[in-house]
Amino acid sequence: KSILLIFTMIYNPYVFNTFAGFGWDAAEPAMEIERDEMFHDFIYGNIANGDLDLGNWLYGYVAHLIQHPEENPEICIILYGGKGTGKDTFFQILQALVNKRHTFTTRKIGDILPQKEGGFNSMLKDKLVVMFNETEGKDGVQYIEDLKEFITRKDNSIHDKFCTPYNQTNRCRPLINSNKPNPIPFQDGQRRFIQLQTSAKHKG
Repeated sequence: KSILLIFTMIYNPYVFNTFAGFGWDAAEPAMEIERDEMFHDFIYGNIANGDLDLGNWLYGYVAHLIQHPEENPEICIILYGGKGTGKDTFFQILQALVNKRHTFTTRKIGDILPQKEGGFNSMLKDKLVVMFNETEGKDGVQYIEDLKEFITRKDNSIHDKFCTPYNQTNRCRPLINSNKPNPIPFQDGQRRFIQLQTSAKHKG
């Protein structure tokens, strides 16, 4: 039988935990350090575009990823703005925090959510963050229902070549980056997406 990957930070003697960690020693004592002004300015000034409430929310989002990787917030962040405004940098920061093995980036939503029955999606295995880069409106229209279901579903069925499909609990947080506004066609009452326009404050 396939061993299911379990993300949990709570010790349980009856659970076989295969979580490999983030690659840094969490057992080291926490250090009291001053606020990182560059990171603070990047989150509030660039990604949140000067909006204090959005900046606070993003800080909480990043903290939750590290403190509770076993919990899925069931929301997709959409970043849109010009080139060089920090969209890729935000993903790279998350990647550095949780280790590359727990992240994946692709230009094709179908790489993760194949619409063909039995399509392979082994890239989704063990992932905490997935970024769909340079997403265009036509992709959003084609995959909107699959994406909505992916954000909130409890399990992912992993289809790898030459292996029997198996389930993993869905811990994955999707990000969408686009140079164009409204890459995902929103509907009235949507609750699965938050869209932010990045600032060109530090472009270039």
